[in-house]
Amino acid sequence: MGAIIAYEVGLRRTGIGEWGLPVGVAKVGTELAVGYFGRGYKATVAREPLFDPSQERLKG
Repeated sequence: MGAIIAYEVGLRRTGIGEWGLPVGVAKVGTELAVGYFGRGYKATVAREPLFDPSQERLKG
């Protein structure tokens, strides 16, 4: 289906992944299943990045 290029867990306990997805499933809101070290996790395609490098959300 696709490949995870990078993954980390954010401060809000949200997984952040950089994915290569086929166009057919790369629509916002599409729910996916992700296998990670033998365990299954739910994922949802999001339009905006969950990563906040400038920490604007933390500043309020």
